[in-house]
Amino acid sequence: MRLLSRPERLEKRLQVVGLRQAGGSYLAIAGQTGLSRTGVFDICKRHARLGVAGMRDPPAGRVMGKGRSLTPIQETLVRQLVAEHPPDQLGLPAMLWSHQSVALLLTQRLHLTLPIRTLDAYLARWGYVTRWPGLASIQRRLALQRPGLAARARNEDAAVLWGHVQGPSGVDERENHASFSMLSIRNAKGEVRWLIVAERPTAAAMIDFMHRLIRTFKGRKVMLLMRPSDWLDDPSLNKWLAEQIDSIELLMWLPP
Repeated sequence: MRLLSRPERLEKRLQVVGLRQAGGSYLAIAGQTGLSRTGVFDICKRHARLGVAGMRDPPAGRVMGKGRSLTPIQETLVRQLVAEHPPDQLGLPAMLWSHQSVALLLTQRLHLTLPIRTLDAYLARWGYVTRWPGLASIQRRLALQRPGLAARARNEDAAVLWGHVQGPSGVDERENHASFSMLSIRNAKGEVRWLIVAERPTAAAMIDFMHRLIRTFKGRKVMLLMRPSDWLDDPSLNKWLAEQIDSIELLMWLPP
């Protein structure tokens, strides 16, 4: 790890966490990643304690917390609001969280406007930034798995979205020690929207999330690509999808 750059160390740690969440043993993960078993265990322990934000190396040359734009009280308030409420419940003109809706929350509640890079750093630190593979690799994989989907989406004027479920330990838990899951989507422009739900996602939470997607895209059909999962087979979810077939279509695929 010492021979790797900071981005490469982050990528390696996230690879370890992903393999562990997929059920890999410490020894098997060590063999796949070229790390020691102890190193793998330490990374997983660090992730359990600090979340995704803890996978990054601390910034060089600065004491943790020094020079931040938000006070600890302000930071805790914003994190709690985003974790516990969708934006419309807070009077914001959005159904899902995004960079723009968090910026508006800061303006309305704290009368603050942060630079884009500063806000991005906060969102990453809080674990509210989903890791996505590059758009080119996504589109190549999609063309192989779903040939003709892009043309069908153009003909139907549909919004093609890539969905992701992260958690419950994927969101930083240092403040309140609660568990969350994050449901998120990315569009072809790389824009990300998300919603935080308590514990592991349920069919009811997914229905609410997809209903919010329909309202977000206002009349355009949504084609939502998701990784296969047992909870997506829930009868109540499939019944709701059948009733909303003209508004949203759930498609299974395997990301790169």
